[in-house]
Amino acid sequence: MCEQKRTRLQTSTQTMHQGAESVKKSLDTMYMRVVAFYENGQLTVADFETKIKAIELTKANAAQQMIALQTRERSEVNCADAKTASRLEGDRLSGQGVKTTLKQYRTELVDLISSMRSASATEGTSNE
Repeated sequence: MCEQKRTRLQTSTQTMHQGAESVKKSLDTMYMRVVAFYENGQLTVADFETKIKAIELTKANAAQQMIALQTRERSEVNCADAKTASRLEGDRLSGQGVKTTLKQYRTELVDLISSMRSASATEGTSNE
């Protein structure tokens, strides 16, 4: 019974961390492309720096939470400990925190892209 709990705990935290890593990698790639697009001067957005600061803050927060989740993943499970159930709940809450922060990262990135598209549409109509 204990071995099953240990395996379940380690598998669930590992799965959560791997999923979060994959999502963050995709978001980071998209973020780098958007910044490169802006830096090439193809589009300008008035509040670009403000949006970038917010994204960087959220990105750093996600990275910290993912490190904490990875630490939980690598920690040893003691079968004799009566607090194993609370450990599982802590892992679940930690995973939810990472998920929420990554969603916030995505939302802020989409907001930046939308601003850039709006600026592009505005420039397109003003040039005609």
